[in-house]
Amino acid sequence: MSSSSVKTDTGPKKKFRLRVPHVYVLLIMIMIIAAIASYVMPAGEYVRVKDEATGRMVIDPTTFQEIEKTPVGLFSLALAIPEGMANGVDIIFLIILVCASFEIVNATGAFNTGIAYLVKKLAGKESIVIAGVTILFSTIGAFLGWAEGVLVFIPLGVALSKAMGYDALLGMGMVVLGTGAGFAGGVTNIYTVGVAQAIAKLPLFSGLGFRFVAYVTFTIITIVFLLLYAKKLKKDPEISPVHDVKLATMEEIDLSEMPKFTARHKGVIAVVIAGFAITIYGTINLGWFLRQISAMFILVGIAAGFVGGFTPSEMAEHFANGAKAIIFGAVTTGLARSILVVMEKGHIIDSVIHSLAGLVEGLPTIMAAMGMYCIQLVMNFFIPSGSGQAVTTMPIMAPLADIVGTTRQVAVLAFQYGDSFTNALFPTSGVLLAGLAMAGGIPWDRWAKWVWKLMLAWIVSAGVFVTIAHFIKLGPF
Repeated sequence: MSSSSVKTDTGPKKKFRLRVPHVYVLLIMIMIIAAIASYVMPAGEYVRVKDEATGRMVIDPTTFQEIEKTPVGLFSLALAIPEGMANGVDIIFLIILVCASFEIVNATGAFNTGIAYLVKKLAGKESIVIAGVTILFSTIGAFLGWAEGVLVFIPLGVALSKAMGYDALLGMGMVVLGTGAGFAGGVTNIYTVGVAQAIAKLPLFSGLGFRFVAYVTFTIITIVFLLLYAKKLKKDPEISPVHDVKLATMEEIDLSEMPKFTARHKGVIAVVIAGFAITIYGTINLGWFLRQISAMFILVGIAAGFVGGFTPSEMAEHFANGAKAIIFGAVTTGLARSILVVMEKGHIIDSVIHSLAGLVEGLPTIMAAMGMYCIQLVMNFFIPSGSGQAVTTMPIMAPLADIVGTTRQVAVLAFQYGDSFTNALFPTSGVLLAGLAMAGGIPWDRWAKWVWKLMLAWIVSAGVFVTIAHFIKLGPF
């Protein structure tokens, strides 16, 4: 009788890997969780009153009351998607129109040629370029408070990075992380520090020196992170989290075959530089925001097309191709906005704030200061808008600071840092998702895998600054 044979699998065992769902699925899952919470959590609301100092509607911290639940059903959940897109229409159209217009510019070949010449001149000085670009955008974030406004620079950052032999992550990082470090520093950020200090009845931009030191620290941390990554990337390009991802960015620039830099190319680049200059002027001096920036870059695209020698039909074709390539990112931004819509429908945002504030009130003073910081970090997941988070949380946090024995300036710092850093991580941040789309469609999970160490360094260092501010009683009060 022959012995039975046993089959053995000698092939390599597949290693289990947790797969992050598609970003659409991830955002809709968060919406569903928020809808379920509207059935479970008590609904509540604060009365909103107009704040004379800021002209904005803010909550009255003494008026919270539970109300009858308003659970979000299936149809209401679905309705939140177009409503979220309507709320984010300006940034959605900015993404589509700027990227579509840039496709006309890219098609002229002017940027490939111009960047090729620039990189050749800067050969061996890549570290200076990375640090310089990062400092430029951190300055914009710290003093002008730009966030959405820097999105138009992302395609240029990515193109420059790839021409230097790096990847799209580094290109986006120079722009977005540089801006993020400055925005968090908030030296004269009117949209966050200005609004928060007005609500807290503090002198405008008081504590500037302390915030400047923090800003410099955050910027140095960011530059070190980017330079270390660039060094590793030069040694082994396959360490890039996006090395196997096909991104919809400009064609690779071959420096071995330098194209001729024609008069048309120079004209196109002059048009784009003029467009950026006018945009910066309009934003600073004329109150321009997303719609005006979108309009400006439509004109830039058309002018660049004519200078580049395109017919109107050719420009329309390139414009359509650019819009088609970016629609994924535009929809992603709308979905991110829909999460807050669901929470507002269920009347649970105010309940979350009230519960978190109650947890902090009974803590020892130093723990209460850090508790306020942690609350702002949590709230930024639900309310990624800086000014929106300020008017929602600061009317509670300012008097809470008085109760727990810290200063209102510390409460402002806790808000500023809690609101800022995770805008470069949370999938609920429409600006981040828009940036990933404009960088060629970087998957959110690859970005998160790359940026989490910097995020941790930012959050810890900001916690240290909050602690120092508490112990020195940063004021005036």
